[in-house]
Amino acid sequence: MKFRKLLFGLPLMAASLLPHGHHHVDVQDDAVLHKLTHGEDGRKNQFGPATMALLDTIAFAEGTAYRPNNGYNTQFTGRQFSGVNHPRQILGSGRYRSDAAGRYQFLSTTWDSLGGGAMTPDRQDKGAVRLILKRLNQVGIRVNNANDLEYLLKKEGLSKRILAALAPEWASLPTVWGASYYGQPVKSHAVLQNHFKTRL
Repeated sequence: MKFRKLLFGLPLMAASLLPHGHHHVDVQDDAVLHKLTHGEDGRKNQFGPATMALLDTIAFAEGTAYRPNNGYNTQFTGRQFSGVNHPRQILGSGRYRSDAAGRYQFLSTTWDSLGGGAMTPDRQDKGAVRLILKRLNQVGIRVNNANDLEYLLKKEGLSKRILAALAPEWASLPTVWGASYYGQPVKSHAVLQNHFKTRL
């Protein structure tokens, strides 16, 4: 049996062992290997597709999804920060003030509660998933890990109850009544559910 480079710690078998109809991909090409382990936007696929779609939807709601670097270096107001540490800079827009930063707009205190440190894309994704799990469990939606979350999202989709559970964490997500938990601008259930579906 002939093996190629390792992918997720497992050997990839030669094309002759692939089921009929599958195309051979030469994983010796580093660019191809990168696309297998990362999404089209270059982000690491460390979670299932439904979970990644939820993360994309949160970034869309928070207004960071289409910023440079997929929003990972975006502060409140859209300003970009350099370096890997939380900028801890309070910025203002209209009547709102915040030091939120990153793709999922972590407050500095929230980032610290997740262990702080470098705000790499992988760590931001993992931190957001930890917050999602925490918020879902707080309202009685039992999810113990990322696999449970993936199962829930595949079974239920981005339901109103899931959005409502996350609304206290992300002000741009709606409560069950469609308003922001904090009285800020909010995306509608329908817009977010549609975005979630397009990201699957």
